Amino acid sequence: VRPNAGGEKVRLGSNLALASIGPVNDFDMVYTLQLFLRQIWYDDRFLHEDEEKIKLNPNKLEQMWLPDTYVKYTDYARSHVHLLPRPNKMIRVSRDGLIYYSARLTITAQCPMDFRSFPMDTQTCHLEYGSYGYDITDLVYEYFECSVDVESLKVALAQYGLLAIYNTTIIDTTKTGNYSALKLSFVFQRRLGFFMIGSYLPCTLIVMLSWVSFWLNTEGTPARVALGIMTVLNMVTLSSSARATLPKVPYNSAMDWFVLACFGFVFSALMEFAIVNFFMRRLEIIAKKKNRVPRQNDQPPTKKARMAAVGGPLCSFDEEEEDIPEKENISFLKNMYRCLCLPSQSVEIKTIATHIDQWSRVLFPLGFVIFNIVYWSIYLPPYMTQALQTSDICNCRLTKGCMW
Repeated sequence: VRPNAGGEKVRLGSNLALASIGPVNDFDMVYTLQLFLRQIWYDDRFLHEDEEKIKLNPNKLEQMWLPDTYVKYTDYARSHVHLLPRPNKMIRVSRDGLIYYSARLTITAQCPMDFRSFPMDTQTCHLEYGSYGYDITDLVYEYFECSVDVESLKVALAQYGLLAIYNTTIIDTTKTGNYSALKLSFVFQRRLGFFMIGSYLPCTLIVMLSWVSFWLNTEGTPARVALGIMTVLNMVTLSSSARATLPKVPYNSAMDWFVLACFGFVFSALMEFAIVNFFMRRLEIIAKKKNRVPRQNDQPPTKKARMAAVGGPLCSFDEEEEDIPEKENISFLKNMYRCLCLPSQSVEIKTIATHIDQWSRVLFPLGFVIFNIVYWSIYLPPYMTQALQTSDICNCRLTKGCMW
């Protein structure tokens, strides 16, 4: 039976002392805490005259009243009270009936996560504990001293940094009544260094490697094909490894957008070579068919003869249109026109292929730089702002009117 049964409600003070935090499991969306749960309350039935506090045997705890504290949203298969070498529990009784109870626990609790900003994300995990069977008319939870003591916290998380811990007192309303509870919020921020080295830098280098094909000879088909396929396959491998530790969420993360953009640049470089190769193969066909054009009196073949030799133009135009005069300095668009409509102009075909490579040497790096500026300006400022706005981890806010 609780103290003051049928009378005034019991006011229970509680706090936590963290021994270790982690690991934080992204795939299962859970995190693990090893802590000391401390609770104090008054029980007039334990008044005594001794000056010193009485230390009770933990084996006798079943013979006295203890609050029915439970932790919500926990994985009970991986949560337990430490029992080796003996039950890790302690209870002391002061002469005025103040009871101090402490137990060492390992808790694995659920933590709903949002990975839209991964790996520049901040996750807030909640730990809520309170009475299971006593409503607010019988038992009320309050913080005493510091809500969370981190002085004994020695283990640092490998992938996350602990930014802040916030506390609040809540009333949990159910069909059976209103129950007092305490809620702690742990704010974790992911460390970016591992992903910079393991994902962002390799993706960037692969994209830059794909640009090497723009400087290779336009006739070096085997080298350019091998380079393009290798970079595409490497991007597929990196995209798979980047999501290996994440659950199958229905949205794209920041890492997904970066990898997808890098894959687009690499694939575009491969398609650029396909276009260049199309023109070069067209040049080979023209060269072969031009040798079969009959010449009379060493005079150059007419336009109609050239068209008949190559099977006609790729686009339609007036047959009576005069030949476009050849010039040394002609525009990129006119070269394209001559390549498509006057296939006999082998010089223009080779020029257009060369111009495509020359423009790609500028446009691809410029586009990738612009993408990076936009990408990092969207995701990095919120990440840095949250890192700078860290609060006092031990938020020693006492409940108003607390007696402790």
